[in-house]
Amino acid sequence: MGKSQLGVMIEPHRILFVQIEKELNQYFLRFQEELPVEYDIYTEILEGGQPKRIAELTTKLTELFGRFEEKKIAVCLPMSGVRSVVAHLDLGLEPEEQAAELDLSATSFISDAEDYLLQPSKLETKEGDPFERHFLSLMPKRHLNRLRMLMLPTRKELNLVDLSHFGYQNLYERQFDRRGILELEQDYIVLSVLNYGLIESMVHIPITDGDDASYFALSELKAIHELRLLHLCGSRATDDAKTFIASACGIRTEMARYPANTILKRPTGNDAKFLAVFGCTAKALNYF
Repeated sequence: MGKSQLGVMIEPHRILFVQIEKELNQYFLRFQEELPVEYDIYTEILEGGQPKRIAELTTKLTELFGRFEEKKIAVCLPMSGVRSVVAHLDLGLEPEEQAAELDLSATSFISDAEDYLLQPSKLETKEGDPFERHFLSLMPKRHLNRLRMLMLPTRKELNLVDLSHFGYQNLYERQFDRRGILELEQDYIVLSVLNYGLIESMVHIPITDGDDASYFALSELKAIHELRLLHLCGSRATDDAKTFIASACGIRTEMARYPANTILKRPTGNDAKFLAVFGCTAKALNYF
């Protein structure tokens, strides 16, 4: 008997929902659904905290989640509104010392660090490196508090809140090679390099115009040595963007896709939009 898990991605104007099951080493995407929302969830709920909107969306989520027996749900969020920085720490710190240094790095980066939840991700340490590097994601606490308000009436256990790019990374965590992942969105880009499943490097750049996302990515890509494979993902990951980046950088560029050990039970023809929430949900299923 396999394990199963629910997952939801909250974007500004839609909710993406999945139900996945794992048997042995096989994933089954049992159910997926897109729930359009006519207003901006981030502006009116996660930022604004409007009671009427919170009540409306909670009702929709409760009805949707109530159709499923699973008790646990993972939430995936885009990196809109997230602040990020790479921290350099001394090697060999004890866990308590490391946590204190990470907090200090966040405080040095932004003055209101107490208003953000710190999510550190260790970057690969190579032989001879003088420091240990961590990519720090700073998520607004007000977003997370209102997210919990939305989820509380659903009576589901929130076992993971993660960011979209880490969901994309999870699609390739068992690939024993070196590859890049480029997330292109309307208001940010994220580029990371995975080396045998470890995060070698990662950069998050807020932008103001998604039409320029590919151009912003070029300088970052050109700074990476000997990258031979790049996966594109996100709402701005189009065929035109793929062709442009491959031509400008000379890197084999492919659209991100589900792991080979995944079976889609209800293919829609537009399944790529569920990739990030699938990755986050699979992560929750395996580790939480």
